[in-house]
Amino acid sequence: MVLADVIARYHRLKGENVFFLTGVDQHGQKVQQSAAKAGVAPAEFVKGITQEFIDLSAKLDVKYNDWAETISDRHKKVVQGILQRLFEEGQIYKDKQSGYYSVRQEQFLTDKERGPDGEFGPEWGDIEFRCVELRRRHGGVLREALRNASRGCAVRHVRARPFLVARIPALRLAPQFLQGRAPLVWPLTLAWH
Repeated sequence: MVLADVIARYHRLKGENVFFLTGVDQHGQKVQQSAAKAGVAPAEFVKGITQEFIDLSAKLDVKYNDWAETISDRHKKVVQGILQRLFEEGQIYKDKQSGYYSVRQEQFLTDKERGPDGEFGPEWGDIEFRCVELRRRHGGVLREALRNASRGCAVRHVRARPFLVARIPALRLAPQFLQGRAPLVWPLTLAWH
């Protein structure tokens, strides 16, 4: 957040129009597990942590234009709209996947992430081999063509606007993990699931 603030301030000093959006990701398997250990609901668990980030940004005098929280009603409404549109366009479907999974990064790994020794490095944290079923109830997956097209569009958008300060995360939908693991509770309601 501090580095993004420095970049935003630099562009503002140059007289450029900057919209700096920051916030917190309050959802995921790690949050759900930590909340369960603490004996509270995930939304309650992240409440205090979120406030710490807000207080820290004020203490550091970070000048953002807007704050986003993944469990806010505003965020949920936007995500629901995007996912509904993708579903109607046939871009969300059911699938199965297995492979090496980084618990820390909450993502499947490919051979590109392996080091020269053929192993996954310590930056990935604990690695598990997982078989998952991507159930319609929990979203599905985006077809690779859509992912690539979206990334290309985002890159072109940012390059055409050098004043833009942005963090553009890859869109990943929450899978339900099998092998006796509890499913990830997804705090969105979708008309088609």
